[in-house]
Amino acid sequence: MAKIAFDAQSDLIPECRIVINGLGRSGGARWVSALQHVRAGSDDELARLLFQAPSVLVDQIATEAGTQLVDVLSEGGIDVELQPITAPFEPGCGEFDIAVFVEDPSALPLAVNELAHLLGVGAEHAVQLLSGQPPIVMGNVSSATVNALTERVSEQPISVVSSRTVKAVYDVYMTPDTGATVRHRVVGRLRGLGLNVDDPAVPTADEGMVVLGLDAEQAREIWNAVGRRTSGVKIVDRAFQRYDILLEALDPSAEAMATLVELTGMPASLAPKVFANLPIVVAQNQTHGEMTSAMQALGAVGAVAVSELTTFRSSKQGSASPKSALANERT
Repeated sequence: MAKIAFDAQSDLIPECRIVINGLGRSGGARWVSALQHVRAGSDDELARLLFQAPSVLVDQIATEAGTQLVDVLSEGGIDVELQPITAPFEPGCGEFDIAVFVEDPSALPLAVNELAHLLGVGAEHAVQLLSGQPPIVMGNVSSATVNALTERVSEQPISVVSSRTVKAVYDVYMTPDTGATVRHRVVGRLRGLGLNVDDPAVPTADEGMVVLGLDAEQAREIWNAVGRRTSGVKIVDRAFQRYDILLEALDPSAEAMATLVELTGMPASLAPKVFANLPIVVAQNQTHGEMTSAMQALGAVGAVAVSELTTFRSSKQGSASPKSALANERT
């Protein structure tokens, strides 16, 4: 990387501005300190310029000086350009959270390297982020950052999932060991938000209390009231939830067979083996939308099935999951 030398006191007529369009292939966090030679600001302010791009790095600069600076930044991998001052400009904003799901363990080293490079953290920290439940790795970033991370892992079995926070749907989970005092406070907050905790949409059971379908403001209210101080309360963006579907009972009709084949992708010749091995997991790592569609399809052919939230499972717990129809297919 060439050394950045920038004369902020240049007497040349400022005709242009320098715009950061996105992170490109750069190690974003590593560039924060370098940008201090270009523009005054705290580390947080300069990081926002990178991770919430498009953003204006220099609002007024002469063409010659701007061209030199853009060349240096481009060599470092940042997607940056020189624009006329009069050109229209639409800034980015930090409206997305990002989770990264490593679908194949063989891709974990690449995911760790890319994330560590992008965030300027060590490999151990990157592994911790990717092992999160759910694996949220960045928050309050722009669509340009979502695209940059997606492009870096596009050819790997790695899913980059983004969610626009203001439009997200949140579910609240309380573990069975959540104390009565905390539970009472959550219930009170829910009622204050106009939610009926006795409604079927807000079930309570031995495995804990589940509150479904909160918007961002409602979720923030619950989080500020109890979530920050209570490990047993988890608030999860539905976009980052994953489910397994456990098939418990199903009559082996032709229609049921066809639904099972479509759901699992298994050869039709193997479908009868599923009925001989119930209960069995017929779908894994399903998004909320995929799970809903699958449950509806199974219900339409008279199946008894259960969707199991796997978001809070550790890697060790996940390896001990029930037998799978897909595993059965491989044998």
